[in-house]
Amino acid sequence: MSLKAGNDYCRQSLYNKALIEYGKIDKGSPLYQYDVFNMEYVRRRIICKIPNYKKQL
Repeated sequence: MSLKAGNDYCRQSLYNKALIEYGKIDKGSPLYQYDVFNMEYVRRRIICKIPNYKKQL
């Protein structure tokens, strides 16, 4: 299951792999709402790792 695999990757800080797994979930799936939440969480985690990100804004 892509949601579980994505969550496992996220726990390991393998964010790119997590996003790939989350991207496999179909919009018609009942898991899609969790997928959207998790993708946004991962994107924010990636942004937080960029040095001086807030200074660039």
